Amino acid sequence: MTPLHWHKLLQPSNAVMAASLLLLAGSIVVLIQTVGWTRAWYWLCALELDGTFYDLRSIQAALDAVDRGIDPRLDNPGDPDGRAMNYPWVWISIARALDFTQETHLYVFGVTMTASFLACCAWLALRHPSWLWLPALASTSVLSAVALGNNDMLIFALVLIATRIGGASGLVMASLAATLKIYPLALLLGGLWPRRLVIAALGVAVLAVGLAWNDLREVAAATPQPSGWAYGTKTIAANLQWALPWWVLSVFVLAMAVAFHRHPVARARMSDAHSDDPTARWMAAGSAVYVLTYLVNSNWDYRLIFLLLVLPWTIERCRGWLRACLLGSILIAMNETWLVRLFFPGGLWLTLFCEAALAVMLCAWLICRLDDSCRDRLGGARVQARPRAL
Repeated sequence: MTPLHWHKLLQPSNAVMAASLLLLAGSIVVLIQTVGWTRAWYWLCALELDGTFYDLRSIQAALDAVDRGIDPRLDNPGDPDGRAMNYPWVWISIARALDFTQETHLYVFGVTMTASFLACCAWLALRHPSWLWLPALASTSVLSAVALGNNDMLIFALVLIATRIGGASGLVMASLAATLKIYPLALLLGGLWPRRLVIAALGVAVLAVGLAWNDLREVAAATPQPSGWAYGTKTIAANLQWALPWWVLSVFVLAMAVAFHRHPVARARMSDAHSDDPTARWMAAGSAVYVLTYLVNSNWDYRLIFLLLVLPWTIERCRGWLRACLLGSILIAMNETWLVRLFFPGGLWLTLFCEAALAVMLCAWLICRLDDSCRDRLGGARVQARPRAL
C-alpha cells in the first residue's frame, strides 16, 4: 500500500493555482464594483477608506506643503486625515520628479506599484504552488497593503528581485530599497552576499545613516506608535501598559531564539538554512525584515507581506512540527485585523503570541544560517591552507 503524504495534497498544478489566483482577484474586483470601494475594503480588511491610494496621498499632500513653505513632518494639511508625513525625504524628490500634484501621475504610479507587487506574489505562488497561498494572499495584511496603496509593496518587489539576482547588482537594488524605506537594511544580516560586499555595504550604510540622522529622527517622531493591529515588541509593551520595557522583551526574544537554535531537534529541521537555493534566500530576506522590524519598532500589519517570502522554503523544504508551527503562526499573524476585531481580547493575545513565536523561530533560522555559513567558510579556508603532501 502506497503511504499517503499529506504535504502532496497541498501542491496543486500550476494551471489550477493560476485559476485559483484569478478567481480570488476577480472576486475582489466584482465585490468592489458591486458595493463600492469604501464598503468593499471595510468588509475585506476593516478599513474605512474614502479614496484610492490612501497612503500615497500623504506624500502628495507633503509635496504641496513643501511648496507652500510648510514642514510636512509637523503639519500636513493636505492629507485626508491630517497625518504628518513619516517617509524619508527622498519621497518628496520622487513625488516632485513624477509630479504627484497631477492626479493622473499619482494614479499611474500607484497602479504600477500595486501591479508589480501582485505580479511578484503570483510568480511566487506559481513557482512554488500550494493551496496555502490562497489564505496568505487573501489575508488582511496583503489586502490592507493593496487597499492603502502603501509603498511597502514597491519595497517587497525590490527585495524579491534583489535576493533573486544576488551579487553586486542585487546588493545595489537592496540599497535602493533601503534608501526608500530604512528597514531593508536588515537584508545585510541575512547571509545573502559575500562577506566583503556586506562589510562594504555596512560601511556605506553607517555613513548614510550618519548623514541622514536628523531626517531619520524626524521620520521616527512623525510615525505613530500603534498598539492594535500591529506587531513588534513595542506593541506587546503597549498592551502590557508598559509594565516591561520593549527592549527587555526584545532581549528575551533573542535569548529564546538562541536557545531554540541550539536545540538539536530544532537545528536538524533547519539543517539546510545555509543553502544558496532561491527558497532559502527568500526565507533569509523575509526572516531578516520581520525579525528586525519586530525587535526594534511597532509596525502596522501590512508590513507582514514580507512573510510571503518565508512561504516557499516552509512549503517545500520544511517538514514536521516546525512546518506546522511556522505556517500556523504566519497565517494567524497575517490575519490579525479580523482576529482582533472579532475575538477581542482573545484574538489580540493569540496574534501577539504567534508573532512572538514567529520571531523566535525565524531569528533561530537566521542564526543557524549565519552560523553554518561561517563554519563553511572557515572549513574552506582550512582546506585551502593545508599544505600539500610531498
